[in-house]
Amino acid sequence: MERVVTEAHGSHVPGNRSLKVLYILGSSRSGSTILDSILGELNGYFSAGELRFIWRRLLEKRRCGCGQPLEDCEVWSQVLLKGVADQDLSETARRNYKRQQRNVSTKHTAGLLRRRVGEFGSDELATYARATASLYRAVADVTGAKVIVDSSKRISDGALLRLLPGFELYFVHLVRDPRAVANSRRRTKINPDREVPGEMGGKNPAGSAFQWAVGNLGADAVRRKHPRSRSLLVRYEDFVKQPRGIVEQITDMVGVTPDSTPFASDTSVRLGVHHTVSGNPIRFNTGTVDLIEDNRWLAELAPFDRAVTTALTLPQMLAYHYPVRLGKGATTRVA
Repeated sequence: MERVVTEAHGSHVPGNRSLKVLYILGSSRSGSTILDSILGELNGYFSAGELRFIWRRLLEKRRCGCGQPLEDCEVWSQVLLKGVADQDLSETARRNYKRQQRNVSTKHTAGLLRRRVGEFGSDELATYARATASLYRAVADVTGAKVIVDSSKRISDGALLRLLPGFELYFVHLVRDPRAVANSRRRTKINPDREVPGEMGGKNPAGSAFQWAVGNLGADAVRRKHPRSRSLLVRYEDFVKQPRGIVEQITDMVGVTPDSTPFASDTSVRLGVHHTVSGNPIRFNTGTVDLIEDNRWLAELAPFDRAVTTALTLPQMLAYHYPVRLGKGATTRVA
């Protein structure tokens, strides 16, 4: 019989106050970074970026959205001091990264979804869950945020968050036309989050389509395990057309309404510096950003790649109301 880790064994996740976490699900290149950044401009919300990467990014000496190395950032240095205490940071990051790989990868999602709140089944998963809970609580304590926005997207990490006692969890499932995702991931981008900037992207469209299908099927499964009143399905294409309205839907769902917004107009927003752990390179952009749909795939994605992507994702495309045939559209600026 599987052993359930309980507080009596000293392995229960700590914390006696409810903490609101807004977790963005979906595939990469679906607009999660810009949505995260906009939400982070709202009073009471903190934009953490893709928080699941924190242990790996610490080991790789990557930079926060503010431009500083994570361990030197004015926010994350305090968070890590509070959340990791007097432990060796590099060793803690290495151990937690290994625990994450062994227990919270995509292949573990189904098993995590079968568990109940506070049930972990192994000491190693319970240890990683404690570290995750401590990290989120340290973020809340340091920033004073009422809502932590995590744009990690990966379904297994979202499934783990369901199990943490004392967390009030909300999901936004952000989905984008898989052909647009495949084209975006095919293109390379310069990522300035390290001393020597690297490249991200250059992915095969068929591989991108497969990952899109798995990620969105998993996101649907995670949402089915969660109260409907605490999750929202948002299409990227709808979001960029009416971002102010979508953001209002999200804040209404979470129940924390800001007293002001960063919108300069219905489709443009003013962004400041955010302390994001990881994400699309646009997380480093500041100033006024116009949200306009990126339809470059209509002109750039080769017919064969378009056909393969459509074939691999067709049932879900139809479920999310994406037409198989589309006319020509405008090339735009937000990817």
